[in-house]
Amino acid sequence: MDALSDLSFFSVLMKQGSLSAAAQELGITPPSVSKRLAALEARLGVRLLNRTTRRIGLTPEGETYLTEGARVLDALDAVERAVSGARWRRADC
Repeated sequence: MDALSDLSFFSVLMKQGSLSAAAQELGITPPSVSKRLAALEARLGVRLLNRTTRRIGLTPEGETYLTEGARVLDALDAVERAVSGARWRRADC
């Protein structure tokens, strides 16, 4: 997986609040969400979440990844809107 995909995945996971809800949102199984999270944490070399059977909570590193990642995703969205809008404006000429 690429870094932007990982950021998006983690954002969905935290928005949904549980691995099973994220799995449903993403159209994958809960074990797949768990494996993807483990792979992400392994790639980064840090634990992003504290998990129990009842809840998940952000570690300090997870908080940073979520907050800073949201800025990156927002910036990418803005760039894509700007480029996309420029294309449509040129087509109207």
